Amino acid sequence: MNLDSLARDRAQLIYQKKLVYSVLDVLTEERDDTVTKGELSARDIYIILKVNQNFSQSPTLNQIEGALEFLSSSFIRVIKKTKNGYSATGSVTEINNILNFLSR
Repeated sequence: MNLDSLARDRAQLIYQKKLVYSVLDVLTEERDDTVTKGELSARDIYIILKVNQNFSQSPTLNQIEGALEFLSSSFIRVIKKTKNGYSATGSVTEINNILNFLSR
């Protein structure tokens, strides 16, 4: 068994989880913003995450778009696609409850 491969896969899963939750954090933080009205594009989120620097390597636009597609999928539905991008559909608590339920 190649443990290096498992370590890389585990690191990738941890990174993807961090990205998904970071995208959710950005969208929920913007919910009450009077300018954006909670709607952000993948590019907006990219810029916010790039400036935030919580990642050892900034996520790519494609990775953010993948996270947005996952979160807005008919199965997950914790964000919705809008005219100008994406917005959170519920409170932080509701979203966390859904994701915790699905992770079991």
